[in-house]
Amino acid sequence: MLHGADDFARMAGKVAAKDAPWFQGWERLTANSHARAGWTPRPLETVVRGGDGQNYPQLYNDVHAAYQNALRWKAGGGTEHADTARDILNAWSGTLKTTTGDADRFLAAGIYGYQFANAAEIMRGYDGFDELGFGTLAYVLEP
Repeated sequence: MLHGADDFARMAGKVAAKDAPWFQGWERLTANSHARAGWTPRPLETVVRGGDGQNYPQLYNDVHAAYQNALRWKAGGGTEHADTARDILNAWSGTLKTTTGDADRFLAAGIYGYQFANAAEIMRGYDGFDELGFGTLAYVLEP
């Protein structure tokens, strides 16, 4: 995936030391509304991308929030961010059943599936994260 244990250790060290330019990147992350603890997910049973009735922004906003909160947890500590990321991932894996729309649905499956996978990899092993349930999401997002 995008980050490994060495990457997170380096990130945490740079953030703690307030080293430039890493700390400025951290400040941008923490200022982003998607990176706030307590983000409330809005999972859908059906995500539509392309055509009538598009609703995919709900998915991409939630997946961004899951990833950004997972990063905040790994680089800065704070279980409130880990709990938020876990709750977003669990909500989607327990709700999403299908993706529809025109051919753009395949684009959505690839992009958002990849983003979900990165957030889930960060959360692997975290208390309460439903890894088995999350694994079923891959089948829903499969193009």
